Amino acid sequence: MKNKNYITIKFLFIAFTLAFIGCGENFFDSVVEIETPAVKPQLVVSAYWEAGSDSLVVFVSKSRGVKDNSAFNVKDPFNPNNYNGYDSVANAKVELFKNDQLLGDIPNFKRAYFYAKGKFKLDTISGVRYKIRVSAPNFETVEAEQTTQRKPVITQTIFKKGGAIFQDPDDPFSEPRKGDDFSIELTDNSADENYYNLRFTQVFWTKKDGNPNNFNFLNVRNIDPIVEAQFLNDKSFGGTTYRWRFFSYDYFSGSGNEGPKSGDKFTYTFQTFNRDWFLFNKTRDLLRSTQDSPFFSEPVILYTNIKGGYGIFSIYAEQKVEVILK
Repeated sequence: MKNKNYITIKFLFIAFTLAFIGCGENFFDSVVEIETPAVKPQLVVSAYWEAGSDSLVVFVSKSRGVKDNSAFNVKDPFNPNNYNGYDSVANAKVELFKNDQLLGDIPNFKRAYFYAKGKFKLDTISGVRYKIRVSAPNFETVEAEQTTQRKPVITQTIFKKGGAIFQDPDDPFSEPRKGDDFSIELTDNSADENYYNLRFTQVFWTKKDGNPNNFNFLNVRNIDPIVEAQFLNDKSFGGTTYRWRFFSYDYFSGSGNEGPKSGDKFTYTFQTFNRDWFLFNKTRDLLRSTQDSPFFSEPVILYTNIKGGYGIFSIYAEQKVEVILK
């Protein structure tokens, strides 16, 4: 009985397989052609402003469909094949609002760039809302809003020779490397959701002899486990003091340099952003990493906070720090 059931099941499988094959000679073809629908272009906006600044730049372009291979209307002078150009938008208008009150227009400077110098100045106190609204003929009007944050407060900078271990997270088989501990103690404000970042992850180092040409810089790598995409979120320590640790090394250590010593000066820039800028950078990094292997990667959707269009509007706070090593 068992063998009879097995033979029956096997026969049915073969019968169904032959039936599907008979439905069409292209059933097992690996290529299926799909007609891509026409895509209506939308406005693309990029604005990246520092709190307290009176120099405001907005970039306005437009999106393209995947089948649009036409030349960009603004060419890249360094690329004769015009791969890195962009499209400017005719008669675009950029308006700036503060707490829902219209402050005025940001004038067009050149092609896709809108620029205002000395006309408006952003607040540095926390909680002030700024909105940009961009419109153009034949496009849907888009807008985005950001709220100012306080500058980060650095309470202490610590450097300890030989005090850190680093292992490359992208290479788990690499040997751990011993280096110096560069740490930043910061006091978080509980009013905002902050994403902290050490700008360019580089620290300028000036020797105590005072010679302006006698400087170097450290390369620092994050060794804090709660950091994501090079940003430290205050979710786990909001409103308290936190020590962010880095592994540091001197670019010129192989040339007989003894490294930083007591009396030398460190100079660096520390920034705080909100969640929008963090998500934009995170997805942008993921998108760039998939471009090298498009057939083995999942699709990445670039984050945008532009309502009705694409792009990013961000206002960040920045603190420049100078500290003398003890």
